Amino acid sequence: MRYIKYGIFLFMFAVSALLPTGCINGELDGCLPGSFIANVNIQLVYESGLDESVLDNRKNATLFIFDSTGTLVNSYPLDPKSEAVQILTNVNLKPNSTYNFVVWHNIDVEDATYPYKYTVDLDANTQDGNRFYLPLPDSAIIDATLPFLPYFYGENMTFEFTVDSLMVVEVPVYQQTNEINVTILGLDSEAVADATMWYKFEIHDKRAKYSFRNEFVVDSTDVFYRQEDVQPVVSDSSVSATLHILKLSAAPEAPKPDLTVTDMTGLTIFGAPDNTSLVSLIQASFRQSHTDSLNFDLYHKFDIVIDLKGARGASFDVNDWGKIKPDGAGNFVDFDVELDL
Repeated sequence: MRYIKYGIFLFMFAVSALLPTGCINGELDGCLPGSFIANVNIQLVYESGLDESVLDNRKNATLFIFDSTGTLVNSYPLDPKSEAVQILTNVNLKPNSTYNFVVWHNIDVEDATYPYKYTVDLDANTQDGNRFYLPLPDSAIIDATLPFLPYFYGENMTFEFTVDSLMVVEVPVYQQTNEINVTILGLDSEAVADATMWYKFEIHDKRAKYSFRNEFVVDSTDVFYRQEDVQPVVSDSSVSATLHILKLSAAPEAPKPDLTVTDMTGLTIFGAPDNTSLVSLIQASFRQSHTDSLNFDLYHKFDIVIDLKGARGASFDVNDWGKIKPDGAGNFVDFDVELDL
């Protein structure tokens, strides 16, 4: 009989060793009723086609886990540059319950290279109430000549957690910041010949914060992404600048940034008509060569060429998708068909 009992004990010990380390039904301190302290396998899956220079700027990554009511369970640091499975230990979750897994990159980066740093507000302790945002300087100007840190967002919503130790929570991650390269062609040759001439490129936007569902929370505060004192190229009467901007979206609640280019006298070289945002212009150019809608989650670099003296009149083109032009009545049209902006 003693050997039978000992055999049963060894069998039970062997079975328990196969389970994740932890407790069931709150048997250990710190466990919620019905919870299970377990290892959780996390894998960050980055969108394809990202520039290596952007990927190199993944300074940190933080995972936030929310329960089915949207309440924050806990947060955990992750290796931002690893695309392998990462194991989180002693995660207190309830088996057969659903959770939302949210990842933000580059929160409170301690690197003096970058003057503009993202942060989070976790006071609400909920997925809808917490905020991710970029604090603005007093001037509300983001100087485009200074290094600009990209950020990334990822989510896996309504994931059902079980005690399967081989289960992997895959979190698709997308870049959120955008590079806007603007070139103006056809400038007045006499103006650019003036050695003192310079130009200002500016995107005027509204400050946005983001919920932990990556939804916009826009306020009325202005923000200006700006590059000044840009010298023209005399040989071809052109001028170019690069601006970086936060998330772009066609959603009705999203900010509607607008692009302007002026010279040092304040003369407007380019300015879209009222209520025609940069997003609308990019979409209009995209439609010249695509039948589907532009997904801003998949495009983050926009090469804009504004030709003031083209063979068929002034034009606006993005990524060689197709030229659109002002019609003189406050609208932009392509060369044959009017576009709905």
